Formats: sequence, structure tokens, C-alpha cells
Amino acid sequence: MLNNNYIIYRLQSGDSFAHLAHKFNLSEDDLISFHNQNCNNNSQIYFKDISGLNEIYIPINYKNIRRDR
Repeated sequence: MLNNNYIIYRLQSGDSFAHLAHKFNLSEDDLISFHNQNCNNNSQIYFKDISGLNEIYIPINYKNIRRDR
């Protein structure tokens, strides 16, 4: 799914926060923070554990989004 600021990435077997953060050039904490700010409280992340999640919100252009805050 696509929005102006983010994509909703469907998690796959073997995904981890470390892997996704590296793949999208983010820190794990920034990835979790961005997801939590955009997920409408439906699937907030409190620990670095993706078990039980089906999708995660990933910024399209993190540097621009980060600058706007």
C-alpha cells in the first residue's frame, strides 16, 4: 500500500528490525519510531520484536520526512 510519506511493507519470513533498518538505511529506533507515529495505534511496537506483526510502516524518503518534523 502506498501513501505520500510511507509504504506499508508486508513482513516476510526471516525479516528483523536490524535487516529492515539496514535495507532502508534507517536506525532500528528510527524505524520503530516512524512506524509507531503512522500506524494509528493498531500495531504499535514496544520492543525490537516483529513476531505477531504482519506489516510495518516504512518512510519513502526518510531524510525529507525527518527534516519536516
